Amino acid sequence: MTDVTQYDPPAANVLDVVADGWARELQRDFGDDVPPHVDEFDVGYQAVDTWHGGNPDPALTVIREALLDAGAITRLRSSAVGALERRRVRWAVQHGMELPKPLSEHRIWEVTDVDRFEQTVASLNTYFRPLPADVRDRIISWAPRPETNAGAPERGWLLDDTINRLRPVVASEKVSTETRARFLRWYNGTYKGMYDDFAEQLWRWLNAERALRKPTLAERARLGIVPAGTRIWDRDRLAAALPEVKLEG
Repeated sequence: MTDVTQYDPPAANVLDVVADGWARELQRDFGDDVPPHVDEFDVGYQAVDTWHGGNPDPALTVIREALLDAGAITRLRSSAVGALERRRVRWAVQHGMELPKPLSEHRIWEVTDVDRFEQTVASLNTYFRPLPADVRDRIISWAPRPETNAGAPERGWLLDDTINRLRPVVASEKVSTETRARFLRWYNGTYKGMYDDFAEQLWRWLNAERALRKPTLAERARLGIVPAGTRIWDRDRLAAALPEVKLEG
């Protein structure tokens, strides 16, 4: 058998396997917080594990470029990438495993036009079967939704810096307070205003996860007079949202 390199055109049988892999990936159960999507790493891994034994990279490239040219796909939205990474991190921490690598290293796509997707993949796959109706409906329902600025942030050095900053909050037994102004000021002062959008997103997400919450009546009595809008760091919910805070830095 001759090895296929990434510079060779894909054989028809390899193209069929990889195109079918794209369609099958969209049929997985993704939950309600992320749209149907395709991770090229998973498609390639599964293709290598099948009978053809070739390099899937040429076929992945052909299909990706065809779908992009057709306007059928776009990069998976950042909030969905963040949600996927939260799942992976929680699983790793719960099972005592090494943290997975950030998904920024993967090519992950969501479908923006399901009809163009099917037409394009069908032109490249000898045995293409239309997507199930429920999968089409999920894709169609997600396609017009705007990106949110309150979703989980993607992993990277900026989130790592935040986690290092929050480790003392989880370790402390004291009631820790935060205000939006103070929270954003730390990022603005530390990074000279370059990552204010990240700080705003993180503030919204931590509030949505209730890692930052309104103080109870008992906490208000203990704290005394505090600025309007003061939030309490909920250590348990913070550790659930960002399990990395319990790991050694």
